[in-house]
Amino acid sequence: MIINVVLFSISSVQKEFSIERAVLRDYLRGDALILRFFESFLFEDVPAVCRRADELDLAKKH
Repeated sequence: MIINVVLFSISSVQKEFSIERAVLRDYLRGDALILRFFESFLFEDVPAVCRRADELDLAKKH
């Protein structure tokens, strides 16, 4: 059986929500059932490079 995993990014322009985004990421990555169907992506987990955020998001999807 093939299971398609849905990728979603956890994003916000608010710096004050950085802790909440990290907590949400950790919760989602720690739940075995959610991991079967979803993969979370947090921009803060990726080192800064000379690429736009939308380019990085597209690269992650492929």
